[in-house]
Amino acid sequence: MAPGSERQVARNFVALASGEALSRVVAFCTTVYLARVLGAGVYGMVAFAASVNLYLGKVADFGIESIGAQEIARSYGAEGDQPALARLISSVLSVRLALTVLLVAASITVMRLFVSPPQRDVLSLYFLLLLPIAASTKWVHMGQHNARPIGITRVIGELLALAIVATTVRSVDHVWLVPVAQLVGDSLVALALARLLMRSGLQLRLRWDLATAAPIFKRALPLTAQALLGLIIYNSDIMFLRTLRDSASVGYYASAYTLVSFLVSVGVSHGTSLLPALSRLESQPEAERALFQGALARTFAAAFPVVVGGSCVASGIIELAFGHGYAPSSRVLQILIWSVLASAARSVCIAALIAHGNQRLLLRTNVYGVVLNLLLNTILITRYGMLGAAVSTVVTESFGFLWVALRYAPQLGLGSLPLARFARPFLAGIAMGAAVLFVPSWLLPFQIALGGIVYVACLWAFGVIKLRKGALPSLHV
Repeated sequence: MAPGSERQVARNFVALASGEALSRVVAFCTTVYLARVLGAGVYGMVAFAASVNLYLGKVADFGIESIGAQEIARSYGAEGDQPALARLISSVLSVRLALTVLLVAASITVMRLFVSPPQRDVLSLYFLLLLPIAASTKWVHMGQHNARPIGITRVIGELLALAIVATTVRSVDHVWLVPVAQLVGDSLVALALARLLMRSGLQLRLRWDLATAAPIFKRALPLTAQALLGLIIYNSDIMFLRTLRDSASVGYYASAYTLVSFLVSVGVSHGTSLLPALSRLESQPEAERALFQGALARTFAAAFPVVVGGSCVASGIIELAFGHGYAPSSRVLQILIWSVLASAARSVCIAALIAHGNQRLLLRTNVYGVVLNLLLNTILITRYGMLGAAVSTVVTESFGFLWVALRYAPQLGLGSLPLARFARPFLAGIAMGAAVLFVPSWLLPFQIALGGIVYVACLWAFGVIKLRKGALPSLHV
């Protein structure tokens, strides 16, 4: 293996995931505040508006966060040709911004014509959030293996949004200020990241250069399509619940999903961190396979105790965060949290396929996943409501991971699932879950602390965690 590959991935993942985790904690605080102030019904309307906007956000990004980072990692790097790098970045940003301006205008027009207030106004304001997505240079920083600014600015942006929400949103009459607060925070992040690149010597400006940008957008098109299909899997349950049930059901379900999406985002950050390193190792099959297999094993070791423990303490977490009024969300969380494990492992597989330029395989996998998800949602949500939606999500995410890992990864020379490396974390997670169940749910902090201690102790006993005098603990999984 290339000596610095795992270290580069680890550094970028720590920087990106820690920033993502902190920003998600802040965003979660915002969600808790809104859920308590607005109530399940109105908060369900906000969650529905945000879900609709997620689809358009994928179009605004146009797959550049992945393909763009890969292009930077392969061709330029942090010390490459600065004029050529500036030309590439400026061209891509200009085309993406132009497409997004048209998308925002068309979306707002449709909302004004066909949707009634107040949902019409909230949705229209949410569409403005597409502009900072298009202006973001996160992909450049990732391609240069410089994830620290991404994490720092993201946290600052979420803190600003929380401050605005907490000081201005006092009742349902102020619900329109929710997307405004997020727009201010996201715009600050995009501006700060671009400013950092310019301070490093890159001369960025609006530049209409289709000859430079078009090949990248062409490569990104299949990835954009598969992202949209993946998003159907991610949040079609919200759409089905809103159609087949009511806004309150959406509010309860979205509250549980807020906790899950926080964990899923950390797994996605790991996949994003892997992509540049896997792209650089494409010509070194053995090193690439070792990095991929190790990433899967570490992902399982990190995610499995989270889903086991989270399922055990779900009721306590919901009550602590949202109060007694959101008790229906606890059973949803107990099921839905199992999607975190499949999603985190799937992110590793997605990074490997993109590194090999196999976006079409991802597109095909997501087509299968969408068909399965829509079928399950139709059957399960109609009969079981929120619980059916949770089961549908878990089954679909698991299918997506297993299909890629078992069918495509071996074809690319990445090997099969390292099941033997999962065994010790699996046993440690089962022991942890058994210990947590013996503690009453009202002792939530003690449950969490005990679970963590038992899991780490079991890993140490199994030889997964090794302690050396004068050195940090090392993980051998």
